[in-house]
Amino acid sequence: MRGHSVPETGLPVALPAVWSSIEPNSQVTAPKMPVSATNTTSSLTSPTRVGSRQLARLRRSLSERDWQVLRLVAGHRYLSSGLVEAFCFDDHATPASGARTARRVLRRLAESGLLVTLGRRVGGVRAGSSSYVWQLAPAGARLLMSGDSPRRPHEPSPRFLDHCLSVANVHLQLLGLQRQGRLEQVSVQLEPDCWRGFVGPGGERRLLQPDLYVRTVTARYEDRWFIEVDLGTESLPTLLGKCAQYEIYRASGSEQAASGVFPLVVWHLSTAARRDALATRIARSAALTPQLYRLALPGELPGLVVGSPP
Repeated sequence: MRGHSVPETGLPVALPAVWSSIEPNSQVTAPKMPVSATNTTSSLTSPTRVGSRQLARLRRSLSERDWQVLRLVAGHRYLSSGLVEAFCFDDHATPASGARTARRVLRRLAESGLLVTLGRRVGGVRAGSSSYVWQLAPAGARLLMSGDSPRRPHEPSPRFLDHCLSVANVHLQLLGLQRQGRLEQVSVQLEPDCWRGFVGPGGERRLLQPDLYVRTVTARYEDRWFIEVDLGTESLPTLLGKCAQYEIYRASGSEQAASGVFPLVVWHLSTAARRDALATRIARSAALTPQLYRLALPGELPGLVVGSPP
C-alpha cells in the first residue's frame, strides 16, 4: 500500500445494506445528468401496503439483481432510473436492452411495494423514463433494516436531491474506472458508513462526515481517499471549516491507527473559479496542510485517482 506524504504522518464495493434516516452533509458536485424539476407536483406516488407474510414471500423471490438495486437505492437514498440502469444493467448486449430491463425491474419492484417514485423528475422532459427518481418504500426499508422501524418516504428538497444524485454520479465515475480496466479494484463507502467518529483535542466526541470514502487498487499501488462533492451552494468559509475538521481528525491519529495511513481529501468542485478560490484560501491558511488536499473539476476525478499523484 502506498502512502501520500504530508508532514507528521503518511497519507496514502461496498454498498450499505441499511436505509439511514441521517442526511449527509451538503457538499456536492454537479451531476453528469442535469438535475431539474420538470413537473409541478411534489407529491410521492403512494406506496403499496405490504403485510408480513407477503414481505416474507417477496424476500424469497427476489433475485440477486433485485437485491442489488434495493441496496443501491438504500445507500444513496434517491436514484434516478438512469443511474440505476448505469449501476446495475451495464452488462447487456446493447444499451437499449439494458434500459428496457432496468425499467421492467424497477416497475416490478414498485408494484411489489418495495420502491416508490418521487413526484419530482430530473433531467428534463426529454429524459423520459430515465428521469424518474426512486427511493425505498416502507416495505423495502423493512427488508433491509432487519425489523427496525423505517421512516416513511418523503419528498426531499431540491438541494438535498441534487446532493444525493451528485454523489451517486461520482460513485458511478469511480466504478467505471474498474469496469474500464483502469483500476483493478474500487471500494466505495457511502454515508453514513464512511463517517468517522473520533475524540477531539478537548476530549469531546466529534463526527467527520465525508461524502465518500474510496479505496483504489492498481497492479502496484493501493490508495485511499476522502471525497467532498461541492455544488457551489456553500460559502468558502464553510468549505475551509470542513478542511479544518480533516486536520483535527488527522491529528487525532484515529484513521492511522485503524489503517496505517491517512487518505487524501479530494474536493470535487463545480467551476474553475470555485477551485481557484478554494486553492488560494487553503494555501494562505496557517492552520491547513495544502499537501493533504486535491481539487478536481467535473471530469478530472478519474485522472486524479488513476494517476494517484504523490
